Amino acid sequence: MIFLLHVLVWLITVEAKHNVIFLVTDGTGPAAINMARSFKQHLHQINDTDYDYLRYSNPWNEAQINDAHDIAGDPFEYLLTLDNYLIGTSRTRSSSSLITDSAAGATAFSCAIKTYNGAIAVDSNGDPCITILEKLKGKGFKTGLVVTTGIEDATPAAFNSHVHDRSQLEEIAEQQVGFNYRSKRDAITTNIFKAKGMIDDSDVLSQNFRKSFNEDAKIDNHIFGLDLQNEGNDDQINHFTPVTDLMIGGGSCFYLPAGPGSCRRDNVDLIKYAQAINFTTALNINEFNNWKLGKNVTLPALALLAPFNIPYELDRDSKIYPSIHDEVVTALTILNDATKNSENGFFLMIEGSRIDHAGHHNDPQASVREVLAYDKAFRAVRDFIDASDIPTVMLATSDHETGGLTVGLQVGKEYPEYKWDPEVLRRAQHSGEWIRQDLIKFLKPGITEGEIYGKVSEILNILGLKRNEIKKEEIIHLVNLLISNEIDTAVKKFKKLVSRQAYVGWTTEGHTAVDVNIYGYDGKWDILKDFKGAKENIQIGDFLNSLIDL
Repeated sequence: MIFLLHVLVWLITVEAKHNVIFLVTDGTGPAAINMARSFKQHLHQINDTDYDYLRYSNPWNEAQINDAHDIAGDPFEYLLTLDNYLIGTSRTRSSSSLITDSAAGATAFSCAIKTYNGAIAVDSNGDPCITILEKLKGKGFKTGLVVTTGIEDATPAAFNSHVHDRSQLEEIAEQQVGFNYRSKRDAITTNIFKAKGMIDDSDVLSQNFRKSFNEDAKIDNHIFGLDLQNEGNDDQINHFTPVTDLMIGGGSCFYLPAGPGSCRRDNVDLIKYAQAINFTTALNINEFNNWKLGKNVTLPALALLAPFNIPYELDRDSKIYPSIHDEVVTALTILNDATKNSENGFFLMIEGSRIDHAGHHNDPQASVREVLAYDKAFRAVRDFIDASDIPTVMLATSDHETGGLTVGLQVGKEYPEYKWDPEVLRRAQHSGEWIRQDLIKFLKPGITEGEIYGKVSEILNILGLKRNEIKKEEIIHLVNLLISNEIDTAVKKFKKLVSRQAYVGWTTEGHTAVDVNIYGYDGKWDILKDFKGAKENIQIGDFLNSLIDL
């Protein structure tokens, strides 16, 4: 009751117009935050030149803002930006398991309901639930999603699409841009796009009319959750209007028609469709840079900057892929400018997506860089809130923990004999994912055993591993794996060597039931005062709904 009264007072105080920014660190447990903080302290302590990419700037104010923890001093006082905004923890189970997946976890946030693993914004019966993004769109807010995976991945999808299983990536992509010719209402639209060559007869109601979208599923007539026209906004939205004004991430593979570079099984070209309904599009770094960090783009806008995921921060070529920081600054600028003369603000969901992948891959050197890149983006959001005259609330959490990460080990039988060495992670120049792609290119017919030995030595150097801590038998084993073309097994072995030398442990390549952190910031408005402690993940969804007084 006290919390709801705070919400009411806050809404009255801010005279309705306000912004909500929700951040998700996929698969990020407390240990991943701990490891990244310790890694950052190590970089600062040795004053490493590689630390430059973590230097902060404030895009909302020409004057540089330096927090106390950014001033040289004792390394244990040198923190993540996140650390100053910890307000609680979240319990993460789904309706079908004590251990959630990202789909059910994101649906807990977007719809404030428990559902089964794999469900994208549908309840345990398979019926769609209206998401907070959809509700806000119906109320006139601008809406946005920023990720570093494909935009149709589970977390972003759970805010603007509805399918029974997260694997239905083609359908998710269609819904994200409002392409819904399965519905009988779409007969005219179908003919229009057939005439423009965007689809052909073979697509209509055959390949695309999947079992999950039959009439019994209630999704065909409910494609964007509730019928928003019945919300009294007939002049603002219709069934062909996408609910998301801005999407930035990867995932072009599911937007392109069948053929090279596409993952679709049909000839639907969703990029052409988006352009036909006046989306501004960016399909590479040059087009994205032309947006001028959001100062040169109009909504709606869609940036698909990789076929699948944007590479790990450790591997990312800045000439080809933007950072999550630049994605976030761009999105904030676009949405802020688009709502300057509006009575309503904006809703933005930001995901530090690939921390989860680093956990699945048991890749510590990738994990620490992903967390630090996210922390830099988090700080940009904080700075935006401080500079804005519009009341803005930021809430950040994770959907679950991935990897069962432990930082440090007892290395001997004698107590205490503990070790954790972040220097090993600093020396690593690439992730296991990059190593895998490099090996695929290398292992061609005719490669000799001697060349493979040379390649193993090269990879050990790239990973910065200490040779004197690797047994001769382990080298021979790696060579034999590559001779047998067992690339994935070899890559796992390389990553285990990194974790071993860094004294980092993993219990699984999947998710765990570990509670995750909640962070929040509301500037000079006091809405978060009573939202603290240990929460169920659906309480985060309830908070988002209560905050907007839906």
